Amino acid sequence: MKPRLGPKASFVVSVVVALVGLFATWGTVDAQLSLNARGVTGTAQVVNVDQGASKRSGPTIDVRLVSSASDDTVTLDRFSGDPQPGDQIKVRYDPLDPSTMVQEGVGVWGAFQILMLFIGTAGAVCAVIEWQRMRRPRHPRRRRR
Repeated sequence: MKPRLGPKASFVVSVVVALVGLFATWGTVDAQLSLNARGVTGTAQVVNVDQGASKRSGPTIDVRLVSSASDDTVTLDRFSGDPQPGDQIKVRYDPLDPSTMVQEGVGVWGAFQILMLFIGTAGAVCAVIEWQRMRRPRHPRRRRR
């Protein structure tokens, strides 16, 4: 018979899973909030296209704001179409933090962010269940004779 985790260990594991999932999601939530509050539309030029080393690491593009005097580039991992170096695309970005940028019409929420939100929420629900289980008094099982 496999040993089971006790309620305290299950609670700790649930809290850790919840924190990892929710902290991984926070960057996306912060980007979405800043784009909703201060986002402006601009034009960016595609500087580089990276097809990815494997099917798991999808393609990315490096873009630079046309209106910006700096040579800073931003890497976008979610975009539509098949942009090539030199193409210009419409983007939405935060003027206070130009590294917060998405292509116009493309959301900041991808599959990974949704998965992390699900894992974090599931961990939080399990933590609540384990907390209640820890607080419940344990009654020893009565043996039948």
